[in-house]
Amino acid sequence: MANNGQMPSIVLLGMIAMMVMMMVKEVTAMNKSTRVVVNGNDGKFLWGLNYPWRKLGHDFSSNTMGVSSQFSTINHDWSDMSTYKTAKIARWWLFPFGDGINWDSNGYATGLADGVIDNINAAIKIAEENNIYLIFTFFSYQISCPTNQGGGGHGNIFTDDNAANSVAWQVIAPLIHAYANVTRIYTWEIINEPEHIIIDLPDGSNSICSGSPTTIHGLYRFVRKLADVIHQYSDQYVTVGSSSLRYYRLYTPAFAQQWADYKGYTDMPQDMGLDWYQSHHYVWENNDVWQNNKWFGPASTVSWSPEKQNYNDLPDVDKPIVIGEVECKSDGTNSCQQRLDAMFNNGYAGILPWSYNGDNCACCGCDGYDVNYDQTTQWYYARSSDPMFSY
Repeated sequence: MANNGQMPSIVLLGMIAMMVMMMVKEVTAMNKSTRVVVNGNDGKFLWGLNYPWRKLGHDFSSNTMGVSSQFSTINHDWSDMSTYKTAKIARWWLFPFGDGINWDSNGYATGLADGVIDNINAAIKIAEENNIYLIFTFFSYQISCPTNQGGGGHGNIFTDDNAANSVAWQVIAPLIHAYANVTRIYTWEIINEPEHIIIDLPDGSNSICSGSPTTIHGLYRFVRKLADVIHQYSDQYVTVGSSSLRYYRLYTPAFAQQWADYKGYTDMPQDMGLDWYQSHHYVWENNDVWQNNKWFGPASTVSWSPEKQNYNDLPDVDKPIVIGEVECKSDGTNSCQQRLDAMFNNGYAGILPWSYNGDNCACCGCDGYDVNYDQTTQWYYARSSDPMFSY
């Protein structure tokens, strides 16, 4: 909610400028489906990899460690991803902690830091050269965590309308203005795994960082605000990277209406403005289920695992779901290929293993999720002649 009735003049000027400069574009809508739309063509399956960072928090915010200065190294990575790892689309984080954005003393965004545009231009050039489409992720959940817990300390963007507007018009709008016609950018992801910072999830789980002010209501308003800017001025898609299929319903219009009625909200958006849904999946969820949970599993049983849960049996789902993160290795029973088969056969619209460089300790993000590329490439080549992989 707004701290006061005044919108910072810089934000208002940005809004007026964008409204004058740009024309509204139409997005090819996606409805409930086991496939997605790419370049206006329906029936496609997203297949690729996560390339979340080369240098965590620096790829797009730094003049010395960013993409433009590390062009040769990153281009080599992407050539490998395209030629040998069969990736057709990649997910890359822009400002995970709010880095790359200039902030004033009120916690309002005032614009992009030096070097951001050069780094994004370099990233697009790399993607073009290697024929890989981009999912650019604006923020990760850490943006809402306090700085003394390793976060960005910008939780006010979910509570203060002025702060949210400043992000929308001083950060998002200029980027969309610059890149609205770049077809290599497939989707803008607003935030990665926001469930980790939500303090009122009705399943009783807690934010992983104390001091996060983010509520479901605040998240809805923030995401919808940014989605509206993107949709108003481009035909690129919008998503959010949910941490788990357990929360798929959190992003549906059915949940929004149910939550607004329960809380008595009159200003909660009817939906987040997302074009396709995204869930992440890790082995530990394979045996977990919702049993008649009125918020997240309003059916007798809903599995948290896309390896076990059929997409078409999910209550209230109204758009395709892509598995945006999955560790591709044996779970002790099934091989990587068998697990990919299960998700594919269960009707999910894409799979992006985590991650190309997530196990590279030298790049500041060692997490041990090695991808079994022998099995991912075999899985892809067994299906690559199908038109669903042609885009």
